[in-house]
Amino acid sequence: MRLSREERHLRFGHSVSDGFVKKYANRALNWNGIIYGYFDGHHIRGVAELRPLEMDWTDEAEVAFSVEHNYQDHGICTELMGRVIRAARNRHIAHLYMSCLAEN
Repeated sequence: MRLSREERHLRFGHSVSDGFVKKYANRALNWNGIIYGYFDGHHIRGVAELRPLEMDWTDEAEVAFSVEHNYQDHGICTELMGRVIRAARNRHIAHLYMSCLAEN
């Protein structure tokens, strides 16, 4: 919920409301996926998601990342990416897909 309007646009590829973010977060807890978070104290500042493209794991999956603006350029996403890649390898995933806007 702390992502700015611009950060939300970069994460989801379009403008999203608070309601959309809340629903997305609640649904993400029920997906057959893996979520890693970076915490600063009790506050989550970055998230990485690994989700199967199908209902079950195959050799392809989707990844997504978001890190709060003030925490960017500190290696957080690099660390999260390493964890996602390790989790993908452990599941024999050969192809990872990520949608990314040109300005991101």
